[in-house]
Amino acid sequence: MIEHLSKRFERNVILKDIDFAFEEGKLYGLPDRNGAGITAPSSAASTVT
Repeated sequence: MIEHLSKRFERNVILKDIDFAFEEGKLYGLPDRNGAGITAPSSAASTVT
């Protein structure tokens, strides 16, 4: 479970206080409105220790 994830690029807040959880053994993706993947949440989450 990831809680209170926030990400900013310079002065722009991209994600603010996002919570999410993953079930083991499943593959997840976050498409945007044109069908391309959104990388900000997964990039920010990959730096969580």
